Amino acid sequence: MEQSDRIYIVVTKAPTDNNEYYTQYADPPLFPDSIENTYDNPYPQDAIENNKKAIAMQSGMDFESFMRSEEIIQYDFFDPWLDQESIDIIIYNNEFELFTSLSHEYTLITDKYYKASLKYVLLFLLFNLILFFLIRYIDRIQSTSKQVLQFQATHDQLTSLPNRYYLERHFANWHPHNNDRYSVIFLDMNNFKNINDNYGHTIGDKILVQLAQRLQSACADEALVVRQGGDEFIFIKPYTNNHELRAFIIFLIKSIKEKIYVDSLEFYLNGCIGVSISGRHDSALEELLRQADLAMYEAKRSHTDFTFYSEQLQQISNERSDIDEALHYAFTDNQMYMEYQPQISSESGRIVGVEALIRWAHPTMGMVSPEKFIPIAESSGLINTVGDFVIDSRFREILEIHNLDIQQPIRISINISVR
Repeated sequence: MEQSDRIYIVVTKAPTDNNEYYTQYADPPLFPDSIENTYDNPYPQDAIENNKKAIAMQSGMDFESFMRSEEIIQYDFFDPWLDQESIDIIIYNNEFELFTSLSHEYTLITDKYYKASLKYVLLFLLFNLILFFLIRYIDRIQSTSKQVLQFQATHDQLTSLPNRYYLERHFANWHPHNNDRYSVIFLDMNNFKNINDNYGHTIGDKILVQLAQRLQSACADEALVVRQGGDEFIFIKPYTNNHELRAFIIFLIKSIKEKIYVDSLEFYLNGCIGVSISGRHDSALEELLRQADLAMYEAKRSHTDFTFYSEQLQQISNERSDIDEALHYAFTDNQMYMEYQPQISSESGRIVGVEALIRWAHPTMGMVSPEKFIPIAESSGLINTVGDFVIDSRFREILEIHNLDIQQPIRISINISVR
């Protein structure tokens, strides 16, 4: 064995009558320079006494009890013969009356321990270092993935503008950093569907990307631009005064109307804008969005570039809503009827024809003008019901007119919606 692995094996005979112990076998010899001294001389008495004390301390038994038990005892021991501290294992064999002791030099054990410990410590540190960088790498990937997912959830995939979800989540953080009052601008492009129908959605998407970049550039840093969806956009802007707000809207409209080039094609865009302004003591965002949306539809109806929300506009909207709801019951409740306006010949002064005109008498709203309910019927899909009623009533009532005592047939004209 190598020096670092040497184990000293000593077999000692039980004491003779003169209480001396003699070595029966030793590997390596206790005295390598004079092997005879190992076997001819008794084992040092002080070493024996130290062994006994160590055995008693370790096992809790006296030396005679230890010899009878034949137990294996391990203990620390300083051997004066070898001049070294060691870890010993000893057992007594009653049959042969021999002590068998194995000694391992303490320094060799500690050297091995320190070397092994150093190796495992280095492996432990290396493992933890690899684990640290692995966890850090995974965390970085997860953090990047989380940021990507958050961006995708809060931004429009086509234009990369914030979406409505972003507005709902971050408006509370945006608002305190700006003035107490703010304006909501709702933009809807006019006839953008025609571009998609005539040129395809790919061209339409490219136009929207350029438009979004243009809208973003037109806004100041404190303004928030959101793509509502399709060809609709929302602007949240701090409010200072009407003059500044109108100037911004006019600049915004001018930017929208600038020519856009896509794949060697030229496009001219136009849109309608609705504007609402928060109150002095704050206003709910959802309510302002509804008001701006209402103002935008009024701008479309009146064919103007932009319209500000007002209480009068709200009253008109409420009236239209009431008319739209009541219109569904107007025919089943027999609230509609026909009137005939005579057409008189300027030469003879005689009635040559009549124009059939529909009238609506509502029990609470009174007489509702066709100028009010016909556009609502067209937008709600009830205009065909109105047309059917006019035609059916005209055919039924024309018989009554022709049955009158008249000299010549009367021409009847009716108005039909192009829809």
